[in-house]
Amino acid sequence: MTQPHNNNKSVHKVLFVDDEQRLLSALRRRLANAFSLVMTTDPNEALEILAREDDIAVIVADMQMPEMNGIELLKRVKTEFPGVRRIMLTGNADQETAIDAINQGEVMRFLQKPCDTEDLTAALNHALEDYEYENDGSIKASPPSTPTAPDTAAALDELTNHLYTPLKNLHQLATNLETTASAGREKLTEALESIQEQSERASALARMLIAVKTIEAEPDRHQSKTVDAIALVHEEAERARERAGLKKVTLSVDTLRRRLSVSARDTELRFAMRELLTTSISRVQRGDHISIVIKSDGEHAAIRVAEAATKAPDAGFEADQEKLDLALAIVRTVAQSNNFSFDISAQKSGGCAATLTLLRAPEEASQAA
Repeated sequence: MTQPHNNNKSVHKVLFVDDEQRLLSALRRRLANAFSLVMTTDPNEALEILAREDDIAVIVADMQMPEMNGIELLKRVKTEFPGVRRIMLTGNADQETAIDAINQGEVMRFLQKPCDTEDLTAALNHALEDYEYENDGSIKASPPSTPTAPDTAAALDELTNHLYTPLKNLHQLATNLETTASAGREKLTEALESIQEQSERASALARMLIAVKTIEAEPDRHQSKTVDAIALVHEEAERARERAGLKKVTLSVDTLRRRLSVSARDTELRFAMRELLTTSISRVQRGDHISIVIKSDGEHAAIRVAEAATKAPDAGFEADQEKLDLALAIVRTVAQSNNFSFDISAQKSGGCAATLTLLRAPEEASQAA
């Protein structure tokens, strides 16, 4: 049975689908003051509601329902109502299935039952923010009118200087390892953890060095190229999921298009995406979510990487701010050389959003016009 929603809320509504009426009633008590809610126990009726009401922005479906499970329902929603954000509620036993559904693009995010009000509210606010961003036809940030040559020499010098610190620390830790081992197991464990931390930092900086040097060495780096932004983002998201999985962080990619050609060089745009995803994964807490939304207007394309953070960033983020700032500075360098813009903004729902705004390929822009 459909339950009426609160007409005093915003025009964007949240549709809950669960075969347990008791759970829907509890959700209404917890969320009615913050969101306009529509609720039903019937997945088929949920589809009818979506067809009838064009102001549903988010659907939240339970995984285990008798007539149609959550994945089956959300798969149909993706096909029939692609602009609606799709969230699934799951139990412990369903988590791997839910993650697979996210990776395949059927589900945008899953939340574990029971889900406390704070986490659920944060997830819904993030979903609404993503919905508003994707369905706003305009792209506010415009790329510069002409590309400028990036100062890769300065970037290489800065990276080399930053690399010196973890290498020096590694040398000192290795030198003291034998003495540390004799001080007991706890001290040895701390030393090994420090070695791992410094090794990871050195590895990240070395990766940046190689990428910047590769950019500098490209013979046709000043020539415009055409890249399918959607395919590239999907590939880089899949690459990042292994790292994200170590923190139980999920990544979703959403776009209303199948292909989107932009003016950029593949290697450099790929590097920028990789650094943005690595930075976001480093910032968020275990179990958080990162959403990637791709949209376009007549002239521009935008790729937005947004953190759906339920809590403040890891303490390690503040301690390693220098490295993250460096990564973002290099993304700006890449943007500068490719005639696109790079902006970071705080989200109303918490966390940050980083947006790359690119020029669409000339042939696509003319067709869109």
